[in-house]
Amino acid sequence: MPEDDDIESWITINGTHIPIRKGQSKDEAIRDHFGKEPPDHPENVKAWFDATKRIEESKQMISKDEALAYREKGEVPEGYYVHGRQGKQDLETGHVIQMTKDWEIAKQYAGATGSEWLIKEPSKKDIFDATNPDNTLRMANKAFSEYKDGTLHPEVENFVAAAIQNANGNIKEAKQLFAKELNPENIVESAQFWDASSDASNWFYERTGKSFIKTANNGAILLDSSLTKNLRIT
Repeated sequence: MPEDDDIESWITINGTHIPIRKGQSKDEAIRDHFGKEPPDHPENVKAWFDATKRIEESKQMISKDEALAYREKGEVPEGYYVHGRQGKQDLETGHVIQMTKDWEIAKQYAGATGSEWLIKEPSKKDIFDATNPDNTLRMANKAFSEYKDGTLHPEVENFVAAAIQNANGNIKEAKQLFAKELNPENIVESAQFWDASSDASNWFYERTGKSFIKTANNGAILLDSSLTKNLRIT
């Protein structure tokens, strides 16, 4: 099999070895390998059609009635998050959107005059998984490199300087502290880095191209609501 740093694993369908690249699901890998048209071999055809069906289904938004049924049970469907918009009926926040998988929290934030939203997470390639320490440490390294060069945005520079101070000058430890800022334990109590101005989140987006960030304990951050499927529930 060929070597490629972008390949995370392989699957085999009837003797055909298919690479799964970083950020891809198995279904996406199958579709990418065979292309838009199904292959000739019957077993590969079935895999192609199954993958196609699941991909198309994943793109669809559930109905409002279905969403309300989940809400009544206090459950959030797989691949979705909820958000309570205080005092407004849209998602134009001018800042990041903080999400959880807890309807009660959404209700509390929405209150009597706001709105509750169900937000579908995008495809894996558009998601930054901040629960993976390798990902957040990579961003910390970027920030510290720019800090050293004097090119880091002042808003992000404040986080780096604070991390260095809290680590008593130990750069390795400071990078770990910065990395933790990107993955708040409880975004309801504090979204940490994501509570800063839009300049900080813009810095992040410009360096990753990711607008959806998964955080600890079923939290998530959305940088641009136009890039996801959103359903107003109330």
